[in-house]
Order: sequence, then structure tokens, then C-alpha cells
Amino acid sequence: MRRSAAGILPILTLIALSACSASSPSDVTDSDALAHQSHSQAAEFSAELQASTNKRLHWSDTNAWSDDQLQSGKAPSSGDIVVERDQILLLDQNLAVDSLTINGQVECASQDLNISADWIMVHGNFVCGTPDAPYTHQLDITLNGNDRTASVMGMGTKMLSAMGGGRIWLHGEARTSWLMLDETVRPGSDTLVLEQAPDWRVGDWIVITATGDDMEEAEVRQITTIDGRHLVLNKGLFHTHFGEIQTFSNGQRTWTADTRAEVALLSRNIRIQGDEQSESTRFGGHVMIMQGSEGLFSGVEMNRMGQEGILGRYPFHWHLAGDVGGQYIRHSSIRRSYNRCVTVHGSHNALVQDNVCMDHIGHGYFLEDGGETGNVFDHNLGLLTRKPARDMALIPSDIETGQAARGPSTFWISNGDNVFTGNAAAGSDGLGFWYDTDEQVTGASASLARYANVSPLTSPFGKFSDNRVHSSNMGFSSCEAGQGAEGYLPPNQAHIENLTVFTGGDGAVWPCKGNQLFTNLVLTDSGHARKAAFVAPRPVTIRDSLFVANSSLSAEGIGRQRSAIGIYDFGVIFENVHFVNYNDDYGPSYLFGARDAANRLTSGRVSGVSYDNSFNLYDRRKSIDELRPSQWGAVIHDLDGSLGLAPNTALVADHPMMVDDTCTAPIGTGRLCDNRYGWVRLDFRKTTRLPPIKHTRSDGLRFTVNPLEPRSSYQSVVSVNHDRHYYGYEFDQKLFDIGRLNILLAYLHQGDTVTLELKSMPASATILDRDYTLAASLADLRQGPGKRYIRIADSLFVKMQAEGKSWEASDYMSIVW
Repeated sequence: MRRSAAGILPILTLIALSACSASSPSDVTDSDALAHQSHSQAAEFSAELQASTNKRLHWSDTNAWSDDQLQSGKAPSSGDIVVERDQILLLDQNLAVDSLTINGQVECASQDLNISADWIMVHGNFVCGTPDAPYTHQLDITLNGNDRTASVMGMGTKMLSAMGGGRIWLHGEARTSWLMLDETVRPGSDTLVLEQAPDWRVGDWIVITATGDDMEEAEVRQITTIDGRHLVLNKGLFHTHFGEIQTFSNGQRTWTADTRAEVALLSRNIRIQGDEQSESTRFGGHVMIMQGSEGLFSGVEMNRMGQEGILGRYPFHWHLAGDVGGQYIRHSSIRRSYNRCVTVHGSHNALVQDNVCMDHIGHGYFLEDGGETGNVFDHNLGLLTRKPARDMALIPSDIETGQAARGPSTFWISNGDNVFTGNAAAGSDGLGFWYDTDEQVTGASASLARYANVSPLTSPFGKFSDNRVHSSNMGFSSCEAGQGAEGYLPPNQAHIENLTVFTGGDGAVWPCKGNQLFTNLVLTDSGHARKAAFVAPRPVTIRDSLFVANSSLSAEGIGRQRSAIGIYDFGVIFENVHFVNYNDDYGPSYLFGARDAANRLTSGRVSGVSYDNSFNLYDRRKSIDELRPSQWGAVIHDLDGSLGLAPNTALVADHPMMVDDTCTAPIGTGRLCDNRYGWVRLDFRKTTRLPPIKHTRSDGLRFTVNPLEPRSSYQSVVSVNHDRHYYGYEFDQKLFDIGRLNILLAYLHQGDTVTLELKSMPASATILDRDYTLAASLADLRQGPGKRYIRIADSLFVKMQAEGKSWEASDYMSIVW
């Protein structure tokens, strides 16, 4: 008796939607280890396939079917077809069906095949090619329909899915996914020269990525001739595509900037596609691999996939599948998607390798809920990452427009405990790579017990190396959506290795928080005058890296005025960084620029800096009258004199409160000064509506300082360890109603001192700190040892002295009245 698919649906739905395996996410592994695991597991099932050969019957053979399965006496080819558990079939005919349920086993015969269906559900085995014996003919799977309300086993419709122990193996030819252009190609040319001869064919479709600021300059063409490394295209190109590796040297080290276009293969011999109406409805096909099931995809082309605005309906998707070690999507392409590209959701240890994802809406390579760990993303290319319409955004970060991060992101990383190596983001409305981590896992994973104590925000950092971004609005961020200073905070050092960013929109790199180290960071042709290429609100180290304002790419019409480093809240540490072409070729381009900031901390420092054809060190950005202390106080300390003056000096804004007779003549709108600078915060412990105060210097300077709203404090930057002048503060009398003032001196070295005059203080003002001693005179206060104070007329003078580690030393005092 024929068993209906409907009869088994409730049971399988419960299996698929239950909690994932209780096993803990495994440690991060690299692509070689996961590939070895995949091969080992695949070998077992390959042996089973071989053993079942003598039991296999051809689909077209009527003896393979029971009487109630036959259609007019022939093998079924339409309607709703169910392959029963005991059936082992070799598909040797085309199918145009409403649905196909595979409870048994279906393999593809060695011939061209077409399958057209509203949906395909695999509870058994569906195999077209194995890792060792790929399918070499043409297989087209077309998914049909436009019913957004349909829901087959909770997975919608227009899908290919494995659940309840199902296995989908699609292994087409594993041809080279993408290569680099090796010579620049100009508009009108129809010939490409690649870095090596490809294993592509005449008739294949390829895409050449943009290398300028506009990602829309990516172009799709068909190959008409192949001669070694040379390809002839079906028509000439409309845009320039850069094909050069540029080299830069400071005499001690040479850096390479690979600013070439990627050229990627789109055609594959196994194709999964939405029907033709998918483009007008933006309701394409989708693939889901559920818990306990298996998906091994290689050499597959996906087109018109994903369903716009519908959660969980992505071109390729491991869904709450738990440990999927051994599973992969490799050597594949997604040509057009209305909703993301490759999604790893509540799943661990997947291998996503050597794929191409083009022209997709929302985040592309996507770790969905923040609990996903141990996954490897290796040598994938993404381009034309498009922002969804506001009413179609699945999560806020898809359309985020903050200064520190903006969506969507070609690679969206919600948990740091994963591996990203050798990937390229070649055009995004938002970011290329974004570590966007929440305090807790989100979405469907939040209800799973194994994630109860998981905090993606503080997840261990896995690996990030040899990745590249270009032609994108922003390059890399580890900041929370909408925040300028908060973000991913791993317990271990986040080492960003060999990241290259060139061309694009507002900025290249914006790391936010935690112990982050960038080595061999290469930034060229990035940022602009008001949005620096690199901005770090929290302490970050950049080592052995290269910044180029305008490279040879500028000859292609993208040269502009740029800023390399935006000095923000906390200090950035630069070690052996080389700057090139920060000059006036396209208007003044600067190494360092003061950004608007809530705080202005003074621990930024450089050593081993070198520069070539660069003479604009500092951009104050605003006139003196427009600057606040958080702007005029931007400081870069020079440890070894490599900025040009002497060791232990500083680069500061050309502002009267920052400079004195130790400083050089202006360099742009900055100066080099023989001083060390610290940060002073005056806190009255009132949240809002503090009046302005006057910030003075004993040589007669006087500026108005507004409070840091909504904070309860004022701040200023002061030079330390000298007798040339001291600093004063004139308070509005309304402030004395508060009854307490706390003063912090910070970001200095052990023993650093500064003298402050607190004017018009109440006669009852008392210092609570016992280590402050009374001085005999102002001269005694300034020249004597230790922390001291003295009252002169209505002013209270204090000499503060920092204690602690270098760049972290501080002093704190409280005054009450």
C-alpha cells in the first residue's frame, strides 16, 4: 500500500524543530582539518552507495514502482511523488512535479537532467555526484511558485530541504571559483589576462569585480575564447578594472598592496534556481539542512534564490542543525539572491569554502543568532551586497547607518569564535566584514538550553587572516550597531592579520573595543577628508602596516583628499607604520586628524613611523574658535622621534592651549612639541544642565569649556612635568551648590605631575585625600616632592601626581565643601 507524504509530516516536523544536539560547540578548526573530516565521513557513505549499486533500479523502469505509484502505467513524472524508504532509484528521466519527497534513495544517472518542482523534501538520500566522483553532466533543479503563505513542514515552499536524517549530496565539477586579474583592463576592451590559466570553458559566465569606489562597476560577461591566461569576452567592458599589485618600501621593509579585481566563475554544471517569475516577485528558491540531516554541496550554481523579507528563507541554510562537522558548501556560486547568501544558523563546524556570492540583499555570509562557533569561511568572494528596503530588513543591522558600522555586511559575524581566511568582500552598500556581537544569543537559538550561558559579545576570538575588502562603503568593524565606542570584547587578543582594504566610501576600518592587534594592515585609497581610513575609539595596536592616501588607482579617477587616522576617544598605538602620499595632490591629505569625541584620552603613541611623499601630519579640522577640548586635545605621543622632532615628544593640534615655546612651527594645522600630555576630568556628580566654565593657563590664555553632556563632567588636556605654566578653572557659582568636586588626572607615567588652580572655591573646600600635604608657597608646591596643595586668596592650588604603569598612571582626588 502506498504511504502518503502527509502521513509522516507531523512526526518529521517535530524532529526537525526540536532542540539541537546537546553537544557543545567544538573548538575552532581550520579549513584543512574540516576538509579532512568531510572526506573521512563522506568515504563511509560513498562505500554504502557502491554497495547498493546492485539493488538500484532505473527510475524509468516500471518494475521500480508499485502499482499505485505508476502514472498511466509509466514511471511517475508529475504531480506529488513519494519515493518510499525501500526504493533505491537511478534518476534517468526529467521530472516536472508539484512535489518530490525522497524517503528512500535517488541518484542521478550519467546524463543531463531537469527537475522542476514546487518543493523537494529529502528524508532519505538524494545524490548527484560524490566527492571522489563528481557529476559531470548538466543538472537543472527549478523551484516553482509564488505562494508566500504556504508552509511545508514549517519551511515554507519553493525549497530543497533535508530533514529527519535526510542527506543531500550535490557534487558538480569542482572548478576554480575565482582568480585575480593580472593586467588592468580599460573600457571597450573585451580581453582579460588572469593570474593563471583557468579551468573554465567557452560559454561560461563570469563576473569581473569593481576596483573603484562604485561597486556597481562589477560586470558580468560570457567567455567566447580561452587561450591560456587570456580570455575573450562576448562584449567589451564599460569600466576600468585594475590589475596591478603595487609595492611600497621604507628602505627597511616592503609592503605589497594587491589592488587587483577578482574574476569569478558563475557557471556550474549543477544548477538550483527559482523559476523565471522569481525576479519580479523577489520570491526565489531556498535550501535548508535541518538537525540530524546532511548537506554536502560542491560545484553548484544557485540563481534567483532567497525570499525577500522572510526569515529563514535563504539560498543555502543550515538551520538549527547543531554539530555539522563534515558538511560543506564549496566551489559554488550564488548569482542572484533576494535574501542573504550562505547562512549558518544554530550550527557549528561547517565548512564554507571557495564560493562566490553575487548580487544579494542583506547580509551575505551570515552567522544568524550569535551562538554559531567553529565554522570555517575560507576563500569566499562576495560582491554587490545590497541594503534591503526598510520594511524588508530582517534585523536592524541590515539597514544600520551608524558612523562606526553600517549594514548590510558581506560577511556578518555574530560570534568571534569562527575562522575567516582568504575571503574577499568586493562591493557592499555597508561593510565588508562586521563583528557585530550581542550580549546574548538571539532569534530561535535563544530558547535552546545549550546557549543559556553563551555571550557572543565576549566570545573567544577565532582567526581572521588574509582577507580583503574594496569598493565598499566601509571595510571592517567590530562595533555594535549604532555605537561609536562599544563592541566585541573577546577574552583573548583579536589578531587581525594581513587585512587589505582599498577604495570605497566613508572609511576603511573601525575597531571598537578589547585587545585588538592589526599586523600587516594595508589600506590604500580609502576614507576621505572628514572620515578617516582608520578610526579606533578604544586602544588598538597597529603594527608593520601600510597606509596609502592615493595609489596608482588614483589615475583611474578616484583620487581625493584623504585622512589616514582619526584620533578618537582612546589612544591608538602605531608601531612601524609607513604612510605614503599624504600630500596636496588632491587637496591636503593628512596622516592624523582630530575627530569629534566624547572624551579625549592621551595614550595614543607611535614609534618606527616612516613616510614617503607625505608632509601633512595633522588636520585640526576646525578653526580655533570652533574647537572644544575634546577636539583641540587630540594628541599623538612620539616615542622615538620618528615623526620628526625628538624622542618623547608629541604631535598636537595647533591650538594655544596645546602649544608653547617647545613646539615647532605649524605643520598643516598641527605642531610637534617637546611635551608629554595628560587628561584631566572634573566631575561635579550632576547628570545634566551644567553651566560652562573657563579653562585658563597661567600665561594668560582663557577659553570657555562646555560640559560633556549628558555626563556630569568637564575635561581638558594638559602638558605635564614643567614649570612654564600651570592650568586654571573658573567655575560658575551655581556649581558650588553641588558640594563636591572629583578630579581625575590620567593616561600618564609614574611620577608625572601637573599644577591646577581651582578659582573662587568656597572657603570650606577640603581635600579628602590624606596623601596631599600643605605647601608653604606656590613655588614650594610646584617644586617640592609629592602631592601638595595651598590656598592663595580664593584659589585652591593642587599639584597632582600620577601613579601606576606607563600610559595608565593616574591620580584621583575629591574636594568637598
